Amino acid sequence: MELSLFKSLRVRLVTGVILIVGLGVVLSSLLTIERERLAFRRAAERNVSMLEESIEAMLVREMELGPAGRVSEVLLRAQAKPEVLSVRIFDEKGVVLKSSLPEEEGMAAPPAILDRALKKQRLSVTKTGQERVFSYVKPVANRKRCWDCHGTKAVLGFINTELLAGESERENAIGTSTTIVANAIVMLCIGLGTWIVVRTMIDKRVAPLVQTMKRVEAGDLSARAEVTGQDEIAEFTTAFNVMVSELETAQADLRRYHAEQMEKAERLASLGQLAAGLAHEIKNPLAGISGAIHIIADEIREDDPKREIFDEMLVQVERLGNTVRDLLDFARPPRPELKLSGINDIVSSTLSLLMPQMKGQNIGVVSRFSAHIPSAMVDEKQIQQVFLNLMLNAIQAMPDGGTLEIATHLEARPPHRKPFVRVDLTDTGHGVDKEILGQIFDPFFTTKHKGTGLGLSIAQRIVKEHGGIIDVKSTPGQGSSFSVFIPVGDENRGGRNGVSQGSSC
Repeated sequence: MELSLFKSLRVRLVTGVILIVGLGVVLSSLLTIERERLAFRRAAERNVSMLEESIEAMLVREMELGPAGRVSEVLLRAQAKPEVLSVRIFDEKGVVLKSSLPEEEGMAAPPAILDRALKKQRLSVTKTGQERVFSYVKPVANRKRCWDCHGTKAVLGFINTELLAGESERENAIGTSTTIVANAIVMLCIGLGTWIVVRTMIDKRVAPLVQTMKRVEAGDLSARAEVTGQDEIAEFTTAFNVMVSELETAQADLRRYHAEQMEKAERLASLGQLAAGLAHEIKNPLAGISGAIHIIADEIREDDPKREIFDEMLVQVERLGNTVRDLLDFARPPRPELKLSGINDIVSSTLSLLMPQMKGQNIGVVSRFSAHIPSAMVDEKQIQQVFLNLMLNAIQAMPDGGTLEIATHLEARPPHRKPFVRVDLTDTGHGVDKEILGQIFDPFFTTKHKGTGLGLSIAQRIVKEHGGIIDVKSTPGQGSSFSVFIPVGDENRGGRNGVSQGSSC
């Protein structure tokens, strides 16, 4: 799916650069304009100050010598400058004494100018038509040599100079416009350059990577992106290629494992059918053989040496019967008859069945049954068969004695944090080698001289049919630990087990 305009990385990147550069350009332009405006005002103030000082010096000199005609000439010469609108001298009462406009002499100065003079405000800006006017007021100080004629007052009068912004302001405006246009051109060039660089980078380097990702998303794990350069994009592309390679390897392993499991399932299905047929064929004759041996054994005296042979024959026939029963259970497992049951009770009753055998084999038992375990919907006989198989497996792993620890508690398992009753059975036997640990649940796999290799396989199948899990951990020479997880339904969380204490024997 094509990216929309505002979701495009290049558009967002270029827009961001333009906004940042544009902000910088605008700030720079504003600072430049303000700096030029202040420079224009300072230059005008310097020119006016020089003009006013010249007029003041001329005025003082003329007053000392007597006639003041040359002052009028100075004012007229000053007004001859294009930017000078008028120059006037007035006393503290506002009467115009001298002016570049002769008609003003003897008249009152404009009230606004007199008011600024008395308030010591040097500058004001007004407008005449379409042009701005800068009006400056400078007080004429009373010097000691003037005290004889004018007394000791501080100010003799004021010099008022009015300048038209005119040409200078137009030049300033032209400079401002030039600055704005130049900055706009710079911003446009930067934006265009950024667009070209980003477009080149994305189209030539990122776009092929995106196309490769789409191929991988479609299921083509043989796709690889070309690595160019040595920057972050190259590192990302390399990491992506490594990830795809690992995915391809994992997919191949998964397919191989799936094929192996399917082949294994087919073999087991065929084996189950064969086992069921053999079991049925063997079961009836075996029952007949067992009955015949019992009849013959009953006719033999207890002290007859042949009696021991017949007893051994009965043991072997019983073992064959157990093997046939296991084959039938494996090939055609019965449907679970579920009912609300206490797991602690089932574990405790199973333990009671095997306690004499454990004591005879010098195996101690340590049990820790949690009092906060909900009841579960299980088939009691089948779940008891699971624990029986696991306990027998532990007993056979400790021929010289040891300790069997049994613990139950409630545990929430990922991914949905569903509650499970967990039963741990830990022995101190010889343990299982890491190389064969993954095979112990396979049907007919066994490391014992006696046994069918179906006990753990049947236990795993029963737990799975109840929606549970069996985990195993083992350390050679230290023992094994089997953990059975049986799910607890929402409707069963209120029930509690009867057995809740910890014990040891």
